[in-house]
Amino acid sequence: MELTTESDYAIVEKYQWKYRGLMQYYALAINIARLQTLHWTMRLSLLKTLASKHKATVNQMAKKYQTDMETPYGMMKCLEVRVERDGKKPLIAQFGGIPWRRQGKAILLDTPLYR
Repeated sequence: MELTTESDYAIVEKYQWKYRGLMQYYALAINIARLQTLHWTMRLSLLKTLASKHKATVNQMAKKYQTDMETPYGMMKCLEVRVERDGKKPLIAQFGGIPWRRQGKAILLDTPLYR
């Protein structure tokens, strides 16, 4: 409920930060595709937060903010909030758009703490 006092842009941005952090942490996992449940849960929580703020339904918020995003693996659905600004590029916050693919080229450095 504490997020309902924030702007829509800030709410979506905060959810994306947490989601991106988890996805990057588990990038080396073989079963990273199982994180689609996490994505669904976080997306629903985000939509419920926005719906509570605007006193609307989850479906109304999904229709308002849902868009398609181009990724290296094809088009993906995501939620996007745009804040138009005079004479500047618009601020864009997106939730989603991170493919559930294992990052095989990631480098893992496990160094012992004590020798």
